[in-house]
Amino acid sequence: MASGPVIAISDTHIGRQKGSAIRLTRFLDWLNEGLHAGMLPVETTNGEKNLRVPEKLILLGDFLELWRPREADYTSPVRDGYRILDSLFHLGCHTIYVPGNHDDVAARYFGTYPDQNGHLKVVPKHYPQEGEGEPKEGERIGNLTYFFLHGHQFSRRWSPGVLKFVDFVGRVSYEAYEVSPRALQVGSIFFVLSLILALFYAILPPWAHLLGQLPALVTALLVVVWIILAVLGFAFFWRQLQLAWNRPRHEYVSGFTESPAFNRLIGKPKYRRIDDLVNRHYYKRGKDTINADVIVFGHTHVPGCSRTLAVAKGKTFVNTGSWVESDSRPHDTLAYIDEDRPQLLQWDDETRYVHEFEEN
Repeated sequence: MASGPVIAISDTHIGRQKGSAIRLTRFLDWLNEGLHAGMLPVETTNGEKNLRVPEKLILLGDFLELWRPREADYTSPVRDGYRILDSLFHLGCHTIYVPGNHDDVAARYFGTYPDQNGHLKVVPKHYPQEGEGEPKEGERIGNLTYFFLHGHQFSRRWSPGVLKFVDFVGRVSYEAYEVSPRALQVGSIFFVLSLILALFYAILPPWAHLLGQLPALVTALLVVVWIILAVLGFAFFWRQLQLAWNRPRHEYVSGFTESPAFNRLIGKPKYRRIDDLVNRHYYKRGKDTINADVIVFGHTHVPGCSRTLAVAKGKTFVNTGSWVESDSRPHDTLAYIDEDRPQLLQWDDETRYVHEFEEN
């Protein structure tokens, strides 16, 4: 069964930059006005054009910034996103939320909100969600079928398990530091001592001999306490690393960590164009189990629409870009898909209008 028009956006990273949340809120207000008016006015090179209103708004992951929130404060996504969530609940069309790697915890809340008749539906991994078997089928819009996912699945070196572990440690460190920073500071001493003991294992036998003189229950208790304090110490240093990473960095350091060379080194497809993504084998043709004409994704923060790529089984790729403000990359982009074709649009916050996005 064919679907109506769809708007897809990704990588808003609510909680990282205040401006992203403000601009997205204004865009949603504009979208809601268009939904009630029955048309979406868009500025094109040939003048204004009215688009059909979408049946669905698809949020393609990293909607919330739960890895690196502003100032390492995990309440920032909540404070910045409250108004946005309220807008989504009252939007005149259904919203599909596919969590990405920075907000993967949201996938645990699979379902429809605020109730079964609500407008916001959370689905894990990809959309359409029906059928976890192989191949995965796309949704038909016009004469083409579309498959939506965040795009972190293209990362080569970091498995989902590793990414989830890093995310888990970050959240636990934040919560522990908020509850009792003094306990973590004390634990840091035991963590350092543990490292010293591990490096200079020659001094361990005397310790083992001393513990052997104590009752077994006391020895076990001391070991458990030591381990707990060492873990708290690890959390302390991880939290300090979080805070240091989120402090303003020198432009040369930021330039390196955000550069294509650094992201290539760690196996991330971030900041890569679609042709580069496919040609450098981030996209694995042999592992492609998606039966769709067009794959719509985000993650790399580089908006684009490829032509049909023979190397990718004739598929077309559409990247929705991001809403993270940057001096080197366009932002506030989105994909509009109807029965004719997919096209990229861009929100202009100064004029409070949407216009066609022109790729370089």
